[in-house]
Amino acid sequence: MSISTSVHSPTPTPFSEKKILTRYREVSHTFTYGVLATVPLLLIYHLGLPYANEGKRHWIVIGASELLEWIGTLFGLLPHYMGRVSLVGVVAFAIYRERARFGNIFSRPHFLLLTLNEALAFGLGMGLIASGLTDLVLSLIHFPLPETKAAGSGSVLEPLFMSFVKSAGAGFYEEIFFRIVLLGGALWALRLLRVNGSLSRVICLTVTAFLFSGMHYVKTYQDIPHVTEFLYESYLGKENPLFFISFVYRSYMGAFLGAIFLWRGFAVAAWSHAIFDGALYLTLNYNTNAL
Repeated sequence: MSISTSVHSPTPTPFSEKKILTRYREVSHTFTYGVLATVPLLLIYHLGLPYANEGKRHWIVIGASELLEWIGTLFGLLPHYMGRVSLVGVVAFAIYRERARFGNIFSRPHFLLLTLNEALAFGLGMGLIASGLTDLVLSLIHFPLPETKAAGSGSVLEPLFMSFVKSAGAGFYEEIFFRIVLLGGALWALRLLRVNGSLSRVICLTVTAFLFSGMHYVKTYQDIPHVTEFLYESYLGKENPLFFISFVYRSYMGAFLGAIFLWRGFAVAAWSHAIFDGALYLTLNYNTNAL
């Protein structure tokens, strides 16, 4: 009597939506995914910058990119080109370290669509929330809202192409500088000092939010000088309350972007920043044209 046995291979289980989202949430926090998913922002900025600045004597660039390159030269001790070489080296080393743990992180390109969906919701939503919170602060301290004067009927703050190019650059470079370098570095330092985790996050988010807002008023690093000049000059009288209003608003934005970075990772924060800036530039140009 012969007994035949057959080995049945298990029926492959479809990769469920829940598993995809779980894998996405895990991967989207990695440095490697953050870099790969934001390559489009980097390309838009660097490929578009020569055309956006065509004919200009002094190029308009994102100040955070200049700061990062300066840090990469060990604060000016090394030649200028070493700034970018150093940054590329740090990125390559970090990706190499993570590859052993997470494998081929970008094997599922549709993860980028999930990131863009998140960023669209965050980018538009946080602007509205920051506006509401700013209005609340102004009302609580009874801050006077002065009358504004038009910046010039039919004028355009700057060409839309330039605005979108700078939005991409700001999303990429400002998030690296303020979130990865400053926020991440501050959290690491407080961890060494054994500061409570929740307290350290609150401290670091608050401080870096104020620094993020304040940098926009340093003339050397203004990413939207025409808008800032409009804020400085748009009020009747000598004092300019819009400086305080915009500082509060940008501080909230810095806090939101920092929270997104900690909760959802660099890629979502960078794309949220870029989408918000793009929508802001579009709104400012439209409203100025409508004056």
